[in-house]
Amino acid sequence: MILLGCAAAWAGSAVVTVEFSADGPRVLSVIPVAGEVAPGPGALEILGVDGRVLARAALEDPRIRSVAVPEGGGETAILDRAIGRYAIDWPAGAHRVRFGGRDALPGGPPPVREGVVAVRYAGPADERLDLLILGDGYTEAELPRFAEDVDALVEYLGGIPPYGRYASLLNIWRTDTASVESGVTHLESGIARETAFGCYYGCGGIDR
Repeated sequence: MILLGCAAAWAGSAVVTVEFSADGPRVLSVIPVAGEVAPGPGALEILGVDGRVLARAALEDPRIRSVAVPEGGGETAILDRAIGRYAIDWPAGAHRVRFGGRDALPGGPPPVREGVVAVRYAGPADERLDLLILGDGYTEAELPRFAEDVDALVEYLGGIPPYGRYASLLNIWRTDTASVESGVTHLESGIARETAFGCYYGCGGIDR
């Protein structure tokens, strides 16, 4: 394989998404992220343009699942296929990763889009599915809580098939739109709130 290009134009951290199967591991994406993580020895290698190993990171195989039993001991099973997401240290001058004998180049940083914030970015929109999360009933002061709620929702979705399996194919965004009042309207209880999107409970006589 011939790889052309210069070193990736950032240093800090990245999230690597790897698919594990009986055919061996396959790197699905490498996405820059903000912040720092602690590096560690392991199988994944981070290479410079010249192929020199700049750092290594340990990746646990997500196919291995262990269950403890109350009586003591436990059982271990190996799934046929699983996808893991790992935050790794990304040193200055890094160009690509190598894992399981295969190389992968990083994707670029998420594009700047007016009115939306990237929660998870996996690649260009023409190669991914875009999921936009809207929040209603959050005031300006409550928008940080909305961001936390979105992060919790995304983590929850990651544990539900098929979202977790196809995490590397999803771009997830949120829009921080403030409402005048906190909460949403409840038709049956007579509670009214002035919100950005006019969401309400009680549609069709059901409590949602």
